[in-house]
Amino acid sequence: MFVLEICDNSTVLQVILVIKKIIDIVFIVAPLLLALFLTIDLAKNVYAKDEDTQKNLKTSIKRIIYAILLMFVPLIVETFMSMLASYSKIAQCYDNANDQYIDKLYKQEEEFIKEKEKEKEEANKARARTVEEEKQAEEEARKKAEKEARKRQNEKANDPSQQDSNSKVKYKGKAKKNKTYSSIKILDTINKKDFTDSSKIQSTYNAKIAQSFTVVGNNYVVINVNSFNSHSHVVVYNKYSKKKVNSFNSNFGHANGTMYNAKNNTIYVTHGALSRSKVHKFSASKIESKKSISVSSFNMPRNVSGAGYDSATGKVYFASGDGIYEYKNGGLKQVVHKKSFVFGMSQDFGIYNGIIYDIRINGGNTIDIYKTNGSYLGSYKVSMSGLELESIDYFGEGAKMALLFNHYGNKTNYIYVIDGIMPN
Repeated sequence: MFVLEICDNSTVLQVILVIKKIIDIVFIVAPLLLALFLTIDLAKNVYAKDEDTQKNLKTSIKRIIYAILLMFVPLIVETFMSMLASYSKIAQCYDNANDQYIDKLYKQEEEFIKEKEKEKEEANKARARTVEEEKQAEEEARKKAEKEARKRQNEKANDPSQQDSNSKVKYKGKAKKNKTYSSIKILDTINKKDFTDSSKIQSTYNAKIAQSFTVVGNNYVVINVNSFNSHSHVVVYNKYSKKKVNSFNSNFGHANGTMYNAKNNTIYVTHGALSRSKVHKFSASKIESKKSISVSSFNMPRNVSGAGYDSATGKVYFASGDGIYEYKNGGLKQVVHKKSFVFGMSQDFGIYNGIIYDIRINGGNTIDIYKTNGSYLGSYKVSMSGLELESIDYFGEGAKMALLFNHYGNKTNYIYVIDGIMPN
């Protein structure tokens, strides 16, 4: 197979053709040179002595023999190739080395190159169409999601059972009222100037929406999803150098909540899409190096959204419906009733030293703060124009709090760091 490919290679055949032409030239030049040298030898013999005449005669005879042998070279080559053709395809190279066949190969090679360039161009056009279609689909999904969110907010804003006055929400009529929490108490507003550090989180085109994250050692582990919750891209960033350390693909659904359990060195991600009771988990041991991570999953006894691990107490918590639950021995025990008085959409939450920081979206970003004994401590408004607060985590033994913001429709999302909020 290799020999046949060589025998159809125009460059190889061109070299063989040059050799054949050199042989043909030798075949023509050799007799001429022989005649020239013989003439010279005869002329020398006219004036030479007898001894020199014998010597010149021997030289002339040798030249005649050499010339005859040289003229037989093409015949020998042709005979050898003919004999070789009976046992091998190598002789085909010699036969193919002619101007007509080489010109034919040149044309075939040019046509092949043109065909490949055409296929490449068509593939690029098809890829461009696919990318454009995906962009349009994501844009339509984004507009639809924004429209539905505005609709829900308008419906809740017009609910007569809720009234906002001087940063307090009073509940009237038939609205459900929790005895422990009767109003929202705004402790303060966090602005961009209050943050001490920030990181840009670049995500891929197929999964560009930063949805949740957790802190593992020196790294941020960010879960990005696409608009259809069908593809996830995990990006590992060093929180000090601000550089991407690693990334890999998976499918975590909506990935509404992420936490790192330091006890078993495992990262947990709540599915949060169609399979709301599903929780994914994978080892954090090689997130800096492996391009493919082994992921397993298990089902909770009820649907869950956010997830949090209290590194100070070693306890695990999940958000579900109107509360936050402690997870122990495969069961869930409710410790906080959070949605009986608040208005908005719940996101992920963070926890440290028995204090829960629950994210709520209500036309703005709000962090509601509870103790794990069930008491409500107050709320913080987070004013970040154009950004939606998605996830929160503590690190450095509670000294720092990191917040993940989503910039919908933009490949760049952000993590901002603030000194830990530790209300009494």
